[in-house]
Amino acid sequence: MWLRSSGQRRLMLPIGLAGELVSIGTLVLRVRDPDLPRPFKAPAIWLAGRRHSRLRARDGV
Repeated sequence: MWLRSSGQRRLMLPIGLAGELVSIGTLVLRVRDPDLPRPFKAPAIWLAGRRHSRLRARDGV
């Protein structure tokens, strides 16, 4: 869907599709330029993953 605002055209995307496009772009950059400095890294992501899997197991998902 195209919206006109102040003489500009803007594309409206569903939030799920926009998130997927961002993830694909991130993967492409990691493959093409793995030494690119990243200003943000998730601290202790392995810990968050373990906690999430325990919560899912507890809830029976």
